[in-house]
Amino acid sequence: MPRIYRYVLAVIAAGLAGLVVNSIAVAAMFDGQSFFGLVAAPGRIVVALAAAAMLPPIHRRLPFVIEDVVAIAALTVVPTVLAKWVFDVGLEWSEALAFNAVYAAGALLAYRFAAEWGREVND
Repeated sequence: MPRIYRYVLAVIAAGLAGLVVNSIAVAAMFDGQSFFGLVAAPGRIVVALAAAAMLPPIHRRLPFVIEDVVAIAALTVVPTVLAKWVFDVGLEWSEALAFNAVYAAGALLAYRFAAEWGREVND
């Protein structure tokens, strides 16, 4: 599989995996929130995929350990800022950061798996 396709699929998988684990966490903490309503919200899908699109440049340009720290920080802070300032989410900053840290962990794990899956030896 060509590298660009693998990275596009990895970004999509990361964004959706992060969205699902984030939605599970939010639905588990707040009784009034529907898991399917959270997963199907267009704004959440766009933010999840856009945030996951930061992973390939981070992955390609930074050393291994620093890459993970920067990725977790970026995937936590950027969606939190968007949630608070653009979507006017009613959570406290600490709660929003915690829920988006769950997104970041899920997205990073999915990206790591998907970006390496199907890699050829000479790639």
